Amino acid sequence: MTRKKTRRIRRDSMQETFGEWLVRTRKKQGLTQLQLASRVGVTKQYISNLERDAPHGISGARPTPSAKVVKKIATGLDVPESEALRAAGYYPEEAEIDPRQTQLLSYFRELSDNERDDALALMETIYRRRERTRKVPVALPAKGVAPHVRPSKSRKRG
Repeated sequence: MTRKKTRRIRRDSMQETFGEWLVRTRKKQGLTQLQLASRVGVTKQYISNLERDAPHGISGARPTPSAKVVKKIATGLDVPESEALRAAGYYPEEAEIDPRQTQLLSYFRELSDNERDDALALMETIYRRRERTRKVPVALPAKGVAPHVRPSKSRKRG
């Protein structure tokens, strides 16, 4: 089982913090901190710390729940995971990206502006070619299954 990685985004000071979102959403659902904590499987103190954006006692770091915990909170609040992930500063789309897309994005980020333009032009060419060939949908074999090959007709010589 591969773990999906999510990326945190830097928050603008004008944006609502995850803690503010959590308080607003929890109260809108009519839940107490204890009720939410019970649904999520964490302590009431943890929910309180998240809501207050309370810094860690030793490190001073702000609480940053993992994407897994954020998803559990979404379930406990009965809201879409993407909404909770966005509120926590994660790109929900990247939570669902397969490893090849992540690798492409990693390569793309290392390119210069001119190289990025070239890469985009190449991808657009591939995309347009794909769209032209998709006029008649073709069912492809499942991954790892050899496509059916029609036996060639043998010609009798004589």
